[in-house]
Amino acid sequence: QQFTAEAFDENNESVEVEWSTVGGIGEIDEYGLFTATDAGTGVVIVTAGTLTEQADILVTVDPVLTLTPLEANVGVNGNIQFTAEAFDENGEPVEVTWSTTGDIGTVDEDGLFTATNAGAGTVEAAAGELTETAVVTVTVEPILVLAPMVADIAVDDTVHFTAVAYDELGDVMDVTIEWDTTSEIGEIDSEGIFTATSPGIGTVTATAGELVAEANVTVTVDPVLVIAPTDTVAIVGEEIQFTATVYDEFGEITDSIVEWELTGDIGTINLNGLFTADFTGTGTVTATSGLLSAEAAVTVNVEPVVVITP
Repeated sequence: QQFTAEAFDENNESVEVEWSTVGGIGEIDEYGLFTATDAGTGVVIVTAGTLTEQADILVTVDPVLTLTPLEANVGVNGNIQFTAEAFDENGEPVEVTWSTTGDIGTVDEDGLFTATNAGAGTVEAAAGELTETAVVTVTVEPILVLAPMVADIAVDDTVHFTAVAYDELGDVMDVTIEWDTTSEIGEIDSEGIFTATSPGIGTVTATAGELVAEANVTVTVDPVLVIAPTDTVAIVGEEIQFTATVYDEFGEITDSIVEWELTGDIGTINLNGLFTADFTGTGTVTATSGLLSAEAAVTVNVEPVVVITP
């Protein structure tokens, strides 16, 4: 700003003036041209001999708000420290408030952003009427989600598996899912429908590009006790060895203890399943192991006699 001053002595003669400032707000040259350097209040002084005059001066600046960084990428559960400085027209610091958009996370009063959800959004700093915005992208590791993750089914039953692929922003990807199964427990088609064929433990695998997910599958059958022989015919005095085999839910033979019982007054059976036919008639041999049991029908006859007559 250009200041002007005229000074005259007692003879009405023009007198040279000198310029100065106080307040540290700027500089003034010998011609009265003031250059503002810092916001604030101060005084411009003009002196001519013993005479002085002064003018109050207010230096202002445009309010300003700066924000860093203006772009950021972070993973879910990660943090970013944003900083913001705001000054009013007098160059005085102004309080900054923080907010976010996009449901991607939260920001505290100190500008610390915490990512909670994948996606794109913003962190905003505000001071009075001024705002600055930073673009934030929150990412996750691409993932293939398989359901169910565990399946327990019986032979000949089916389970429909589904798989959904998500990208780094948590959005569903339009990809082709390939299906596979291990061991000989069953088969799976292109739609993810698994059919159990044999008892055992295995996995169903879904693949989409480089993404892989596995589900544990257990295929079972009803435990069973098998007796042999069944529906047998014996002769009085004959011995027949019965056997009983116990199969578990995986079709595997177990070493379960088997108890033997005979109904019908046709003979005896010992602890090892050895039947001795003593009397003619019909009866039943029963093998029991826990809740499992099996029966065999037994018919005892007398040995045929051939009679020769003259």
